[in-house]
Amino acid sequence: MRFKLFFIFLTLVGVAFAGSYIPSSQTSSGHLHEQISGIYDYLNNVVKSVCLLSGLFLTVGGVYQYSQHRKDPVSVPFTKVIVMFFCALCALALAYLPGVVV
Repeated sequence: MRFKLFFIFLTLVGVAFAGSYIPSSQTSSGHLHEQISGIYDYLNNVVKSVCLLSGLFLTVGGVYQYSQHRKDPVSVPFTKVIVMFFCALCALALAYLPGVVV
């Protein structure tokens, strides 16, 4: 358990120092920094894509739930429709807010 916490602490310290250190691309540490930055950019794009897709699917689901609510208001409550649209809005906003996903 202590080893796991120590490893997490070292990882966080390494990330903090890597964020402030921008080495030259000619050095070996510069090459490593470019590889880590490339992985980070890839993960950033993946998270942004997941947010966009989940927001899109929640919007489509909200429209479907609204149509079901219009047919039978007792079986599908309107609060479910509002919550789906709110979650879709949050997911789409998360993809476009600077500094949140980045």
